Formats: sequence, C-alpha cells, structure tokens
Amino acid sequence: MGDILIVGKDDKNCFEIEQEVRAHGFRGKLTFEQDIAKEWLTLRGFDALIIDSSISADDQQEMAEILWSRNQSAHLIVFDLSNQNGRQSQHVRLSGADYIYGNKGMAHLKRLLERIRNQRPVLKNDFRILVVEDLDSPRDIICFYLEGLGFSHIKGVASAKEAIAELTGSPEGYHCVLTDVRMPEMTGRDLIEYMRSNQKLKAMPIIVLTAIGTIENLVECLKAGASGFLVKPPKKDDILRELSRAFRIVAGGENPRLAQPEEADEMREALIQKGVA
Repeated sequence: MGDILIVGKDDKNCFEIEQEVRAHGFRGKLTFEQDIAKEWLTLRGFDALIIDSSISADDQQEMAEILWSRNQSAHLIVFDLSNQNGRQSQHVRLSGADYIYGNKGMAHLKRLLERIRNQRPVLKNDFRILVVEDLDSPRDIICFYLEGLGFSHIKGVASAKEAIAELTGSPEGYHCVLTDVRMPEMTGRDLIEYMRSNQKLKAMPIIVLTAIGTIENLVECLKAGASGFLVKPPKKDDILRELSRAFRIVAGGENPRLAQPEEADEMREALIQKGVA
C-alpha cells in the first residue's frame, strides 16, 4: 500500500480526492496547512503529492523538491476542478506535474492513480544516464553533479554520433539521455529524431541541455520528441524535476514526449514566461 499526500484549501474537492485515493488502495493524508505538508514530506517518502493549484508556485516548487528528494519517481499532481478550459496546462507540465482540471478532472485522476499503482520501482542506484556534451568541462561538471546526487551509473560522450554508437551497441544499458542542443556535425535535435525513430530507443526519456536565449532550438527539440529540458548551468531543483519525469517514464511506461509536435508552439509562451528566452 502506497502513500499519497493531498494539500489544498478547505473545500469538498479535497475530500472527494481523498476518497478516490483511498478507493485505489493508497493511504491518503490530507492537510490544509502547508507547513505540516512540508514536515510530512520531509519525514517520509510519498508516491504522489496532489496539490491545489491556488497554492503559490514557489510553495509548490518547494514541496516538489522535498517530494523528489525522498522518492525520485513520485508523481506531482496539480488540481483545479473549477477550471474548465485547461488554462495553465503548459505551465503546470513544465513544472513536472500532471494537471487535472474541470469536469473530467476526477476521471483523469483515476487514470493517474491506476498508473501509479501499477508502475514498477526504479532505484536511483540502478538508473543509468548517458550525458552527451561536446565540451569537456561542462560534460565533466554535469557528470560529477549527477554522481553527487546519488546516481552511480553515469557516462559522458563528446558527440551525438558517439551517443548513437553507445546506445545502439547497448540499448538496454541506459535509462535516460541528457544531451546538449548545439553540437557540431550532429545536433541534439538530430539525436532526438534518431532515437524516436529507433524501435529499441524510442521510449527512452531525453532531456535537453540548453542555454538562455535558445528558445527556438528548444521548441524544435520538443517537436522532435524531447522529454524535458535543463537550462545551463542546471540547478538542483531543476535536475530533480526532470529526472523525476524520466523516472516516471521508465517506471510507468509513460509517453516520453513532453509535448506532441502540434503542441510545441503552444509551449513557447510558457517557456518565455519561465525565462528561457
């Protein structure tokens, strides 16, 4: 039996969500106090955090960081059952969360709870990451940083061609790829397109390493099938967010694309507001 924490305002939606959580076999804990929620998150690992969208983005981010530091594959779910048009959906997805809203929100929650219940565990010590970066120093820094976060199996390569050779030679040898966008000969987008067209690699999460001011390159990578992104130099909370998404893709067989090709342009405004442009 897993544990799910619900944090919200004092209204009937929270109690309805709690009932659904318990109906799916989870131990549900509900609180309307954010300080208490943060304390509980610190004390134990939860399988999911379900949080009211009216709670500030900063507080959501703080709770998410605690959540993922204890359980890397935990789900973050933001709810607004009064929102009928899905506004803010892009922003919520960029934060690493699923968004349930409107009249179909509870049906969406049921599907998510089924997915959480059925996902297979993936341990941090077993999670194998390939880092693709043509510059030696940034590549080494990223690899060392990931190792410092407790990931034991990290390998860095200097080009997309080396990455393809590594991945095709051992398609079961890696769970996730972190790739730079701008590289000579073969770009990060080229690598993404190759992996999404390869039967053995197409489901693997791919996180893009980008720089401020390269939003068009990032949007093109999302169209090609990127699972997420990190702005250089990556921050700890951003790494936790993106690797949590990667864990869920691997553990639950989720869609590895952050956005469908037709949705990528809609992400542009959300990325600009996030400060990537």
